[in-house]
Amino acid sequence: MANAFPSQLVKRQSSFGSCPAFLDIPKITNVTLIPDPPKANSPLEVKGSANTNDDIVDGMFFVFKIFNGNEKIYSNAIGICDVVTDCPTKVFDFDERYDLKDLPSSYSITVAIGANSSILACGFAQVN
Repeated sequence: MANAFPSQLVKRQSSFGSCPAFLDIPKITNVTLIPDPPKANSPLEVKGSANTNDDIVDGMFFVFKIFNGNEKIYSNAIGICDVVTDCPTKVFDFDERYDLKDLPSSYSITVAIGANSSILACGFAQVN
């Protein structure tokens, strides 16, 4: 019986590309998830770097989100200038850890740099 247990299929590694809503800004593609794909009820490490065309200044955030359609599953933001020594900057290296709870079988991940309506860089991955 082929595909008798589709929920037990092995998930593929996450591949980050442009964010659908922000195609004209730099994309954050240098992202490593440990483990990849993320596992429910386990810690997740998110590592990578982002380059922006404009300066990252005080009041801007690194945002990590997991969502399924319009449902937010997990979200966290850190002030970039609170954690780097040189601000303003156009480069941000990140190594963040998150404690994840329940995850659906399919979801999206976004990493972004910006403040409110000003997004300087963004990365998007779909996990199936």
